[in-house]
Amino acid sequence: MEEKDLNLDFSNNKRSSQISTLDSPDDGSPGKGTFLKSLSFRLSKRNSKKKDTQEEPGSPEKKETTDLQHVIGNKLRNSFRSSRKKLDINSSDNKCDNMFVNGETLREEPPQEKEILSVMEINEIITQNQLERAFGSIQVMEDNLLKEYKKGIYKSNESEYKRKAKDVDMLYDKLFKQMTSIVKNSLVQEDQMDEQMVRSVVHIIDEESKKNRKLSVEEAKLVSPSLGIPRKWKTLWKGVIKENAMERVRSVPMASTTERRWLADHLELLNRNIVQDLLKVKNSLKPLYPDEYDVFGTYVRSFNDSLSSHITGEILSKSLTFSQMHGLLDWVLNIYISDSFMGHPDINVTKLSLLDDECIQRLKSDYQSELQETLKMYLNNIVKEETKQWNENDEPIQQMLQNTSYCHIYIDIEEMTGNHIRESAKLSKDLETPTFHVCMGELSTFTERLVSEFTSFFSGSFTGLFVQYLVIYVNSFLKLRNNPNQSDAEPCTQAVTSIDNANDTLKKHFFKVFSSYTLPYFKKLITKKWLSQRTDFNAIIKSTKEQCQYLKYLIAPLDKEFVNDVHKHLVKGYLTEIMKRKMSLTMSQRKKASQIMNQEGTDLNSAVQDLGSAHEYLFSAIHCIAEIICLRKREEIQSKLDILYQTYPDISDEHIFSIFHLQGIRRSKKTLLMNYFRGLQRMEPHPPPNQTLFSEIENSTRTTCF
Repeated sequence: MEEKDLNLDFSNNKRSSQISTLDSPDDGSPGKGTFLKSLSFRLSKRNSKKKDTQEEPGSPEKKETTDLQHVIGNKLRNSFRSSRKKLDINSSDNKCDNMFVNGETLREEPPQEKEILSVMEINEIITQNQLERAFGSIQVMEDNLLKEYKKGIYKSNESEYKRKAKDVDMLYDKLFKQMTSIVKNSLVQEDQMDEQMVRSVVHIIDEESKKNRKLSVEEAKLVSPSLGIPRKWKTLWKGVIKENAMERVRSVPMASTTERRWLADHLELLNRNIVQDLLKVKNSLKPLYPDEYDVFGTYVRSFNDSLSSHITGEILSKSLTFSQMHGLLDWVLNIYISDSFMGHPDINVTKLSLLDDECIQRLKSDYQSELQETLKMYLNNIVKEETKQWNENDEPIQQMLQNTSYCHIYIDIEEMTGNHIRESAKLSKDLETPTFHVCMGELSTFTERLVSEFTSFFSGSFTGLFVQYLVIYVNSFLKLRNNPNQSDAEPCTQAVTSIDNANDTLKKHFFKVFSSYTLPYFKKLITKKWLSQRTDFNAIIKSTKEQCQYLKYLIAPLDKEFVNDVHKHLVKGYLTEIMKRKMSLTMSQRKKASQIMNQEGTDLNSAVQDLGSAHEYLFSAIHCIAEIICLRKREEIQSKLDILYQTYPDISDEHIFSIFHLQGIRRSKKTLLMNYFRGLQRMEPHPPPNQTLFSEIENSTRTTCF
């Protein structure tokens, strides 16, 4: 009976094999392996029944049963192998071996199978962020398509292949876009980021770089532009980081340039936001990446490049003021590598240069140009303020005259120049000297303009206001001269020359105005009216005492130079009127004229002594002539001529003749005295004197014979 059952069961093996074929792995149905499991169960059950029978070990019946079981087992195994080949269970894609050993069923677990999904299904799981599953499915689709291509399936339908290849390419692009979004969001997410998603991105990039392609690069290029060749996602990942950094930089708000602090606020926000981002990369993202990715260094370089592009493209393209240019240069050269930015203890990247050398040099050059314009504007404002004070007749504070350290022109320019030089040196040591040269160049222009405006405004009025401002300007220029005088550079030597020329112009203008004021009074001297009143001479002395008193506040070396020239100007003005031969004195007038001249000489000397004149040789000029005028005897006159010639060797016979003309002596006596003087010139010739007087005084009439 048992044998019959077994035979029946075995005879149904063919039918079971057919059923098993329907349950093949290709259809993916749940009935997979049903036949094998059922058969194994029945055999196991029969073996159990045999054990239950009470038979002796050596009985013929037991032996027969054992032999039968052995035969059936061999047949089942052979049948199983045959059916497995038909089902292709042992293929590389589906491996599932069920074996019988001593009546027991052993199952070998199959490895994880790669799903074959449609384009729409893969697209859907990409959207759901099932990235690794999607990547595996795309790989299967790509590999199968390449296998089919190699087999020549698409020889007659190339367009079908290209369509499928385009689908694969599209899915890869879609997947990488999703990965790109995850990489970018990992930096910007305020809440806790999805670390697993980042790890999946890293895993996919690694797998993509390790995948063995089914086609050579040459074949793949012929087949499709992108199918079957490396996609270099790790390189593209670096591009995503760079793009992300640029987006983060551009997302920082920038106010309108009409607002005063638009640039300072923008740079401050850039500093704060980038430091926060880099700290997040180091503390949160870096642990999710392998070391070879150098994720922190990649972000640092990307932010550095993005900032560089932002500055050159977005900031420097705008019109910047000098203060904004200064702030930007300080931010680029100093703040960027300070401990508040890239030098932060947790970042500590200070060897990066934000801008290349060419751009930095251009920025420094622009800074100097803006500095020049700023200085020009500032100094022009000083000129405008000075002009305003002249118009309003505002007398300067006496302290400015008495102490040059209080001269506002000097203080303002010195402070401005010093501040700019110091601030430029803080920006960059190589900016200190160029800034100094720019300041000196503008100082040259300033002195020329101020002097031009001053001389134009005070063109004819010799007033105390005029002299006071002149003294302040001369003193200021002399003190400002000390700075450029320390260097031989062209801007400095030019500044020294300009300052010297400015003071020389001021001095000439002073004597021009002084001469214009005193000349009308001098013209009224040595006349008949002069013998009766001293009004005109007193006016000269008064102006000298009142207006020229401020000259005593001049500083060296122009203090004595101005006063000495005032003394000389007065003496020359007085003697010039004598040399004009406007009148000849009678015997009764000579004594009075001599007394007047002596008194006026004394008053004049007193006035210039109060100013501090050091030209002692001028004191006796008027007195000598006054004494000659009142003398009658030829010997006495000759004695005075000796003194006059010894004191003033530049006196000529024309000047002597003018003196005799004023004295009014007879022609014969005049001829003898003139011959005596010419004898002095021949007997005691003198070299050209270091101090001149008469040689600077012209005679109105030249006498050629007597």
